Amino acid sequence: MVFLRSEEHLDRWLAASGWTPGASMSASTLNELARRWWSTRLEPDWRPRSPQQSQAILDELGLTGSFWQLVPVAGDGADDQPDADQLDR
Repeated sequence: MVFLRSEEHLDRWLAASGWTPGASMSASTLNELARRWWSTRLEPDWRPRSPQQSQAILDELGLTGSFWQLVPVAGDGADDQPDADQLDR
């Protein structure tokens, strides 16, 4: 995770480092994600949310694309089994 001050700074950092861009978000989106994701965690009756509920948080914040996809989309050809090359990671 790298914190940068602007999209322009990100562009310069990527060019200088040779890295390819990954997922990015603003500090305010990160703050809202953390608030929604963890705000109930210390409540005595806390229970883990379902993958669909977690996906809804990401979707509501506009965090879309394959990086943010927790729940397979119907008809996308994805299944519940990891690829063989992922088993070694």
